[in-house]
Amino acid sequence: MFFIPLFDDNPTASRPIINWLLIVFMICWYFGYQLNYPPEFVYAVGFIPARLFLGVVLTPSLDIYSPPITLLTAMFSHGGVVHIIGNLWIAYLLGDNLEDKIGRAKFFLFVVLCGVAGNLAHGLTDPSSKVPLVGFSGAVSGMILAYVMLFPHANFRCLIVIIFFFRTVNIPAFIIFGLWAFGQVSGLLSAPDGVAYWAHAGGAVAGAVLIPFFKKQHVFFNAPKISAAGLGTAQQVSLRRRSGSVPSVRRKRGPWG
Repeated sequence: MFFIPLFDDNPTASRPIINWLLIVFMICWYFGYQLNYPPEFVYAVGFIPARLFLGVVLTPSLDIYSPPITLLTAMFSHGGVVHIIGNLWIAYLLGDNLEDKIGRAKFFLFVVLCGVAGNLAHGLTDPSSKVPLVGFSGAVSGMILAYVMLFPHANFRCLIVIIFFFRTVNIPAFIIFGLWAFGQVSGLLSAPDGVAYWAHAGGAVAGAVLIPFFKKQHVFFNAPKISAAGLGTAQQVSLRRRSGSVPSVRRKRGPWG
């Protein structure tokens, strides 16, 4: 059995321009740049812990980016089509709401910091490793933690697949996070399978630590569910109050400010 999140019911008040640009950039990077080179090119764009921590030198043909720069190039590179589709689909699902509640410039910085933190966490677990790490998973893991802290009750419409049985159901974000976290812990405790679980853990911790400082001041954690219609009404009331057509009434601040 497995499930695929299709979309959430969490509306936004702005267009996720930065999230879209990041997704388009990674598609162009992978299909328009990375795939133009032979498979060993992953050693040039991937993050290799031994290069950063021990000064290991690559062959001249692959020594294109300095070790610190590969902390970034590794984020945008991927190990295959399924790898990039999985990462970018999660970024698509979560990024719009996070960008809406963080702000465009700060959202970009948040994503980069989570990705770098994930890469460093992976490297610190085995500084002598010469295996290149690639993928947006560290950044995505940070987005997952930030999203569930802000919107634990948002529902995701998920496709459930059990052999030949297909069904769509609503699953709250905190349950999806629980299943994801269980998978990460299980992976860490199991035999190595090629997945950089420590990169996921590092990115997730970074997301949890950073989101209190990056979110907008009027945004609160553990927000209740809100529909698109409810968001539209709230925006209209806010505009009327700013224009002076409705008298100001002092009220208790709710989770949305």
